[in-house]
Formats: sequence, structure tokens, C-alpha cells
Amino acid sequence: MKALIRTILLSALLVLTASASGQNQNQNQGQNRNGMGDFAKQWQERLESEKIAFLTNEMSLTPKEAQAFWPIYNQAQQEQRDAIEASMKAFAELDKALRDGKTGREVNTLLEKYTKAVDDQNVSAKFLKEYLKVLPAEKVGKLLIGEEKFRQSQINRLRQPMGGGQSGAGFPAPNNNRSQRGNQQKGNN
Repeated sequence: MKALIRTILLSALLVLTASASGQNQNQNQGQNRNGMGDFAKQWQERLESEKIAFLTNEMSLTPKEAQAFWPIYNQAQQEQRDAIEASMKAFAELDKALRDGKTGREVNTLLEKYTKAVDDQNVSAKFLKEYLKVLPAEKVGKLLIGEEKFRQSQINRLRQPMGGGQSGAGFPAPNNNRSQRGNQQKGNN
């Protein structure tokens, strides 16, 4: 069950991060990347706003600290999204090569590309030094703990249904008509 939830969350995160990386370009071109609709953009913006408020509170940032910290954090998040997008692309290339029956050197090159892309996803260590230039170590520690707390709160949010027949975080509830019909048929037999 945990693996399923982690997979769903990772998929949702990947979709959001991939769409967020092209959001500025798409706004300039008047297009929605990957067909992302208004609802998804609003949901993503709401999530980002909640995260900023949550982390600011958890870290007890002063206005001066926030002014120095958030540009660095935003850059780190953008690099993280770019790295995830690169690993997804490398994965798709490797998958296609294997389905096409490629072997040997070509697959090895794609494996190396994918492995490097996955390794590049960990931008936290790179930016840790940057955070420490503008924040005390205690607040940087609170950032790392706060990010995990926020992630866990979002997982819990997804698990709990909201009113109006929707599951948490604005995702539609699964269609249970099949199980309801099955129960009705059982009662009729």
C-alpha cells in the first residue's frame, strides 16, 4: 500500500514539476504545456503557496532572511525540476531502445545517461552551502525537516476524502459505481 501511494505521489510530483518547468515559456506563448488545464495550474499554484507559507512558518524566517533565502530556494527547486525532467527523458529513451531491441554500446550509453540524470536529481547538497550563507544552521535544519513534514502532510491529505465526493488535494475520487452495481446485483440474486 505504501509503495502504491509513493508511486501515485511520485507520478503527481513528476507531472507537476514537468509542467512547472515549462510554465513560464507557455505563458509567454499562450499555450498550456502537456495540455495542463486551468484546474491543474490553480492546484499547483495553491500547493506552492501552501508550501512557502508552511516552510516560512516552520523556519521562523525574518523578512530579511526570507528575502535572501527564497531566490536561492526557488533556483534549487527549478534545478530539481529540470533534473527530474532529464531523468524522465533518459528513462523514456532507454525504454524505447530496449523495446526496439537495441543492445550493446547503445544501451550502455543510455544506461549511463539515465544513471547520471538520476544522480543529478539530488541538488540538496549543492544548495546546502548556499543556504548556510544566508541562514543559520538551525534554520537550514528546520528547512530540511519542514520539507519532509510538508511532504507527509500532502500524503495524508491525499489519503483523506474531501467533501463533495472528492479525495484529498483536489483529486477526483475513484469511480465506485462498479462496486455499487456489484452489491446491488448480489442483493437481487
